This record gives sequence, C-alpha cells and structure tokens, in this order.
Amino acid sequence: MKNLKIISIISFLLIGGVHEKAVINLLVFPYSLVDFFGCIFNNNLNINTILGFIMALALLGTLIIFYKSQDRNLLILCFIALTAFSIYLSGILDHKPTIYFVVTFAVFIISSLILIVRNFKFPDKNS
Repeated sequence: MKNLKIISIISFLLIGGVHEKAVINLLVFPYSLVDFFGCIFNNNLNINTILGFIMALALLGTLIIFYKSQDRNLLILCFIALTAFSIYLSGILDHKPTIYFVVTFAVFIISSLILIVRNFKFPDKNS
C-alpha cells in the first residue's frame, strides 16, 4: 500500500501544465513561498498572493493526509481534492493536453484508484 501511495504522490507532483508558462506541480510550493515572502518584504501583499500561499499549504496538507491515512473515505476525499488541484494547476480546461500531462495524470489516477479499491474491506460472509 505504501508503494502505491508513493507512486501516486510522485506522479501527482510530476503532473505538468499544458500552457506555455506551465510548471510541474512540484514547483508550486517553492514558487508560492518565494512569491508570498517576497511580497511581504516588499510591502506589496495582495489577496492573490495570500490565496496562493493558502492553496500551497492546503495542497501540502492534503498530500500529507493522503500519505498517512488508512481510512478509505479520507483517501477518496484526498483523491478528489488532488484531482481538482491538478486540473486547476495544469490549466487543462483552457488548453489542449500534452502527452506528458496525459501520462502523468493517468498514472496518478490509476494508482490512486487501485489504492482506494484495495482499501475497501468487505464484510465476512460467515457472520
């Protein structure tokens, strides 16, 4: 189970955007931190910077919960949240998908779904 979680998290972090200024999800964390603290020290703080920082913190928390959780309902919720994050961060709604996006997103979806299906516990037939 841990191997599937690691594969799922790594494939999520490697999902790249599809537009011309796109980065992989792994670079969202340092970019938002540098942007947030740069705006604080330059007295140029605005709502978009604060929301970007909050989004990066929520994404980090979701990844940690996804890795440590054993509850299937929490895994499903984290899977939905990570899928929504990857759709939003990649810009797939506005541009055509690239092969890199399709492959990494498919690996993330397949490994997460296998993890969720394996986590279901069926009732005992003898009881």
